[in-house]
Amino acid sequence: MRVLLIPLLGLTALPLDAQTTRTQRGDTIVVTTTGPGRWGATPRLAEELRLDGATHETTFGQIGRMWALPDGGVLVADLKSLDGPALRRFDATGRFVGNIGRSGQGPGEFTTLFMLDVAVRADGHMLVRDGVRSVNHFGPDGRLIRLFALNHNNGSTNEIIALQDGRIAVRAPFARGPSATESGLLRPFHFFSAQGQLMDSISDRKPWRAPAAPGEVFIRWWRLLPDGAEVQSRSDIVGFLRTDPTGKQPPLIAQVPRTGVPYTREERRHANNLLSFSRDSCPRAGMPQQPPVDIPADRPPARGHFSTDLAGRVWVSISAPGERVSTRVAASCSLPGSAPKEYRLNIADPVAHAVFEADGNYLGDLRFPYGTVIAPGRDHLWVALRDADEVQYVVKYRLPHGG
Repeated sequence: MRVLLIPLLGLTALPLDAQTTRTQRGDTIVVTTTGPGRWGATPRLAEELRLDGATHETTFGQIGRMWALPDGGVLVADLKSLDGPALRRFDATGRFVGNIGRSGQGPGEFTTLFMLDVAVRADGHMLVRDGVRSVNHFGPDGRLIRLFALNHNNGSTNEIIALQDGRIAVRAPFARGPSATESGLLRPFHFFSAQGQLMDSISDRKPWRAPAAPGEVFIRWWRLLPDGAEVQSRSDIVGFLRTDPTGKQPPLIAQVPRTGVPYTREERRHANNLLSFSRDSCPRAGMPQQPPVDIPADRPPARGHFSTDLAGRVWVSISAPGERVSTRVAASCSLPGSAPKEYRLNIADPVAHAVFEADGNYLGDLRFPYGTVIAPGRDHLWVALRDADEVQYVVKYRLPHGG
């Protein structure tokens, strides 16, 4: 029996002008929204279809990621399908169309399915990045058009963006010099032509406001959009900064005032146990012991990560009160001559997103159980959920007001 884990609540549309203000600071437009967005306080997702094991191809093992397609369909990366690792393609009706590529090391093949990222062009062409190895270009019919090597020798990034001018941008897997210690989400992008020729690079980006004091939360992610604009996010702000390097559009900050989310007593206890486990159970020879860490009272209102959909909306990952508990191994240690040790962490935090239009208007929050995989399209949202037996299935929802 499948159990729907997303409550379908009533939708109340509120006047946008009554809760959104636009101000100008220098050359930057600041869009601030208070109260519910255009989708209302309790957005309703209308289910249109479900892929839940009725066929061989819809019997999913471990869905790593999904990507919405311009025709209303979806790509599903199943690491443990009945046929092994597979990148499945379904059309807008949920019909299985075929696999894109396969496991292997040749043209159109992938060595590490969990490291794949896909950029889908408006014309349906699919650019599949195989980690640091190569980019495979598939046509709308799923046939391989070309492959070009990235020639990266290390790193763990997999981002790829199909720009509207035909270029392909990929995140650099590593950096040298002062920025080498930065998060991989702040590293530069390399530009390739549609034929795979390296054309240019852009350097890593810094916060739009430098931290004023040690410990202040700062920029977590920046990336390019298909139109060439750049987006940054910070974990102390539910929102984003959008800039246009060409100067055609003024900088824009979209934000929803939010405060930090208090940690529950149980979450603080688990966090302290995890830090104590890492400090006491896995000492490094010759390394000084780390002092106890003081867990703050609140977590930041946002996680700092974001994604974009086929309509140009920005989905900002936010913090929210826990809704479901899932247990996983948070740390493990195996020292020579000693038995392996593990610490299991109970996670009670949903996957929550604040959704904004490209012009900064806030639409609303959507929340899903922990472990949910989403693929937002233009008018629809594909969601990979788990039933009561922890079996994954995929649902296609229509976004409120058609997006």
